[in-house]
Amino acid sequence: MSTKKVILTGGTEGIGRGIISGVLELEPSSVISTCARSREGIDQLLRQTPSKRIFAESIDLRDRRAARNFAQSSISLLGGVDTLILNAAITGALE
Repeated sequence: MSTKKVILTGGTEGIGRGIISGVLELEPSSVISTCARSREGIDQLLRQTPSKRIFAESIDLRDRRAARNFAQSSISLLGGVDTLILNAAITGALE
């Protein structure tokens, strides 16, 4: 089984959280990089998810520079990407 490299925005709640659970259930060797606005949500995700294969960062995706940096650092950290899931909701003006 090969390691799947997944980047997922909005991975701390709802559908995103379900996607993380599903990916790790189907492909336990997967590596996931996710982001969310809430640091508390990220801390909770990392505490409640037994996998050490999740990397998470607190960012506001309305900030284009932060979004670009998250994508670049995730690709570098994971050594590429197999699956990109854009799940985060963005409200308000983009910066």
